[in-house]
Amino acid sequence: VDCGVTMESERSRWNVSDNFEEIVLIGKKIHELLKKDGLFVIVTSRSIQKRIEFVDEVKSKYSRLFHQIYAAPIHTELRDWRDGDTQRPKMIILKAKKEK
Repeated sequence: VDCGVTMESERSRWNVSDNFEEIVLIGKKIHELLKKDGLFVIVTSRSIQKRIEFVDEVKSKYSRLFHQIYAAPIHTELRDWRDGDTQRPKMIILKAKKEK
């Protein structure tokens, strides 16, 4: 799931979408499907901040809470051509917090 980039970005020629609202709905659905303390693992070449920006919106709009338990670059040979193969992938682990 990709949030897209702004039109002003150099990379906008590859991806001009901004589907943030869809990402929020997907985050809500993932939270619904996970059991209490279930883990949502994201591996991305994008920034950690970019990949978890939906968390605050899911919390405020739908009262669904994810707690970030891990977020850091990972050691791998995988690279993303959109970054010129320079950025190390990051792994983000979110835990679904639920009342019951």
